[in-house]
Amino acid sequence: MMLLFLSFALASPAVQTRPPLELTQGEQRIIRVKGLVKYSLGTPGLVRATVPPNRDHEAILIKGLKPRSTDLWVWKSDGESEVRTLL
Repeated sequence: MMLLFLSFALASPAVQTRPPLELTQGEQRIIRVKGLVKYSLGTPGLVRATVPPNRDHEAILIKGLKPRSTDLWVWKSDGESEVRTLL
């Protein structure tokens, strides 16, 4: 059973922790993500995230809506994923 766990852990794609991103209410930022497949926000209603048109689906536009923290998970076409805290 331990061997099965180890082989699964070695085969799992990497999760990269990115530095936190600070946003004030109403502020917008573009996060560039090469190979963006999908994204997910932790707490709904605190920030808005969209993929802007004409960006080859390699960027996420983030807008701060309320002054609290949440997280952003991103999955990429190479099988890796990223997570960052939005403050």
